[in-house]
Amino acid sequence: MNRRALDYAAMKWTTNFAVGLIAVCVLNSCSVTKLFNHQPGVDRPVSSLPVDSAQISNKGDWRLTISPFQIVELNQHPDYEDWMMGSGFGISGGADYFYSPGKFLHFGGGLAGEVGEILNSVTQRLYSRYFYALNNVELRRWTFGYGLHYTINNWMLLGDLPNPPVLVNKETRAMGIALNLQYRISHRFFLYTSYRPNLLALPPTTGYRYEDNVVIGLDWKLRIRPGKKESK
Repeated sequence: MNRRALDYAAMKWTTNFAVGLIAVCVLNSCSVTKLFNHQPGVDRPVSSLPVDSAQISNKGDWRLTISPFQIVELNQHPDYEDWMMGSGFGISGGADYFYSPGKFLHFGGGLAGEVGEILNSVTQRLYSRYFYALNNVELRRWTFGYGLHYTINNWMLLGDLPNPPVLVNKETRAMGIALNLQYRISHRFFLYTSYRPNLLALPPTTGYRYEDNVVIGLDWKLRIRPGKKESK
């Protein structure tokens, strides 16, 4: 199996995993809700009840967000080159600001890179750096986010190790939409998947070509500045 076939298989795996994750979360959310529906004479353990995010987030809250582990599918189209696909890993971080209970803005950025492919003593690698701003709405354990991203992609050919010279480095820059879906698995940990296609090519890119990043990851969130509870 050649590298392109492996990348295509990885892209299908990433997509299928994301769909499966969403399905599992939906089923889990429904089963938990049914399991702990009130029944006369039956005590419900508070720690096991579905989380209502609006009850634990207040206007003015700030949260630190760190994503230490991501599986990333990189799809790039450098100038005068064929379509490039690669699977790798990434990290990201940012901050949440709650402008209303259950609603917040997220600002962040991250890095992602391909493991690399070696052909005739030349290593091909894909890198991606990105920044984004999202508006998010919490609905019980779910968080839906949408916004914009700015991404810098690099396709590189490196020479022999141990000190490989950079033979080729082609860069594309773009802006586009960012979509994010999170599921709260505990008070501080979230599973999520995100999709960031580009819509507008920026210099030095010679013209628009479709590119995207598909991510599956784990978020850790920590409240760093509590806001004020709104009086009822």
